Amino acid sequence: MRNPANYRATIIATAFTLGLTGQLYGQEQATPSSYVTVPILANLPAIEERINAEVPDLLADLSQSNVICIPAQKAKYKYPCFRGIKIYSCEGWTYVSPEVKCDVSGWVKRNGRIRLSGAAGTLHVSFPIAAQVTAKAGVSETANAKATIIADITPIITPDWNVGAQVVPGFTWDMRPTLELFGFIKITIGDKVEPKLHDKLNELAAKLPALLADLKVRENVEKAWSSIQDPIKLSDNPVASLMFEPSLIGFSGISIEDKVLRTQVTMAGSTRLALGSITAPATKVPLPQLTSTPVGDGLFRFQLPIVVPYSEIIRAAQQKFPNGYKTELKDENFSGTLSLSSPAISRRDDGRLLIAIDLAYDDRSAWLRWIDYFSWFDTEGRVEFSALPVIDEQAKTLFVKELSIESDTNNQLVDTVTSIASLPLVRDYVASLSSYSYGDDLRKGVEHANKALNVDIADKVKLLGTMASAKVSNLDIAADHISLDANLEGQIRIEAGF
Repeated sequence: MRNPANYRATIIATAFTLGLTGQLYGQEQATPSSYVTVPILANLPAIEERINAEVPDLLADLSQSNVICIPAQKAKYKYPCFRGIKIYSCEGWTYVSPEVKCDVSGWVKRNGRIRLSGAAGTLHVSFPIAAQVTAKAGVSETANAKATIIADITPIITPDWNVGAQVVPGFTWDMRPTLELFGFIKITIGDKVEPKLHDKLNELAAKLPALLADLKVRENVEKAWSSIQDPIKLSDNPVASLMFEPSLIGFSGISIEDKVLRTQVTMAGSTRLALGSITAPATKVPLPQLTSTPVGDGLFRFQLPIVVPYSEIIRAAQQKFPNGYKTELKDENFSGTLSLSSPAISRRDDGRLLIAIDLAYDDRSAWLRWIDYFSWFDTEGRVEFSALPVIDEQAKTLFVKELSIESDTNNQLVDTVTSIASLPLVRDYVASLSSYSYGDDLRKGVEHANKALNVDIADKVKLLGTMASAKVSNLDIAADHISLDANLEGQIRIEAGF
């Protein structure tokens, strides 16, 4: 005996490709909180080029007159001192040479390229410098020096969207400026150079936040924040749009790796799917202050209906059984030909499915069939089953349960029709009319969503979305279709000029 159960029928893909009717059309379905990320990337070599362009080769000119090059030298000596009748040894100081003043001149220049590196959340700037210092005190002596300028920079974004940096500048001497006056007096005149270096370091520290501010973080994030509030068209037939309303935004912190400064801000809000015509909101939510911690799990969620019209179910059933279903019954109760045909599906008033089929049972002998031209002696009738559709999410299948029989025959053999309709093979056939595997439809729905979520939503603002999973959580029995609620979940980011 052939079991017609578990045949595969074709479900119309999703609301992307199927006209929606009934109570779904024109409504909006709310979904859980969703998150949209805006990556902010800055290429360290590009910033390094900017810094090299901003910092001149000549860092400082040195010119000081009449400065003390050699302090006056003192020596300690001992002398006798008296306290009463006792003599003690006392100590004192006296100058043995006067101070020497001189005129200092020279320059401080970059001695190589400024290098920018980083780790964790700190940028490190370093570059070599060279100095030449001449001291003139009757005689003229010149000294050369080398040092390395360093600065640790911690980029920050304040809650009011100001971009800056905490800079800790410094330098180390590789060769201090030391010279000999009069051929025998060695002096180090680093203290004459260091004030100029500190001044130049402070100037550099002031420029670095401005260079980071050129990233235009607020301007670009605000453009992304505004653009994501416009409807995102998912389908033209029917007209369907996805709406996202952000409410707050968080900051993940800054990291530096592979010569790239990385951070991202995350928008949190709610999504809704509008089926029908919809326009952009008249007033958009303004960009709020930035919070210092991430605001969620970074997942974007929305609900998409998969609509299965009853007409499509019947069409699939007729493809599977173009001539209906026929089999021979041979057991102790029935011995004849059973034919099942003309299936129809509708919605009962109580919200259950109503599945109707024509049932014909012919147990006449060959002789009786020859003389029974008008089929007075066979059994036939229209049998109706009520059923409750349910979802098997693990198997991604829609099936029915709790089949119950209602019948109306054209003769008095109601008990016979009911008994035949209660046979397992008949119930399997009826159940197969509403059994569908919707895995392919979810896959198609995800493909359509991913295509719709990878578009330009404004000038230099690109939406990039990947819905990685979809699960059916609920179903609704409408007048002419069954709607499955598919919850799509994935990640969405916005590239906004960074």
